[in-house]
Formats: sequence, structure tokens, C-alpha cells
Amino acid sequence: MKSLHLAGRNLKESVRDPLSVGLALVMPLGLFLIFQSLQNLDPIFAPAALAAGVIVFGLAFVSFSAAMTLAQDRESDLFARFR
Repeated sequence: MKSLHLAGRNLKESVRDPLSVGLALVMPLGLFLIFQSLQNLDPIFAPAALAAGVIVFGLAFVSFSAAMTLAQDRESDLFARFR
């Protein structure tokens, strides 16, 4: 039960954090726009061909942002309060 409370709290913090929202929404869209403009130069940059890579890249950055939130919780002794 405590872990569900911690997960819910971290989800709220991630949604309220502008860096996390930017990484989750703006970065993949920006990459697709860049790849769309590069597609005119070389067809290897077609957004449909690179979609899986952009999704995994975005997921890695979102998980990094969530890990930073957990690290901040650890520094503030949040875990000690759950005992």
C-alpha cells in the first residue's frame, strides 16, 4: 500500500514538473518535425521509419526524469516517513 502511495505521489510530481512534461510531449514532436524536414534531403529520415526509436528515446528520458524525482524524495527522507 505504501508503494502505491509513493507511485501516485511521483506521478503527480512528474505531471506538475515542466521538464518532465516537455520531455514526454514536446521532445518527440520536435524530433518528428526535425526528421520531417530532413526527409527532403534523404529518405532514410522518414518519420515512420524512425518512430520506434523516437518512442524509446522519449521513454528513456521520461524514466530518467522519474528517477530524478525519486532521488529528490530520497534526499528529503520521504522513505523514512513511510516506515
